[in-house]
Amino acid sequence: MQPGQHNRIVAPASPFQARSTDAFYRNLPELLKKHYGKWVAYHGDECIGVGRTQSELYQECLRRGFKDDEFDVLLVTSQALSDREVIPLPPNR
Repeated sequence: MQPGQHNRIVAPASPFQARSTDAFYRNLPELLKKHYGKWVAYHGDECIGVGRTQSELYQECLRRGFKDDEFDVLLVTSQALSDREVIPLPPNR
C-alpha cells in the first residue's frame, strides 16, 4: 500500500492480529497528532514502531520473529478514522 491509499479492513488472520488492529484504532487519535502520514506496526497491544515505509516495519516484525498473522502494519491518516465505520448494505434480493 502506498501513501494516499486507505487502510482496508479485512478479516484478521488471527485473534492476535485482531488485537493489533484494535490497538491501532484505539491509539489512532494520538497517532494522527504525532505520526500523520507514516506507517505504524502493532504486535497485539504493543506498538513495534513507526516508519516511513510499510516494508521497513514488516521487515522489523519479521526480524523479531513474528509470524505474518501476529502483527499489523497500517498507515496513519485521517481517512483511517472512517475505515472502521459500518455501512449498512441493502438486503440481497
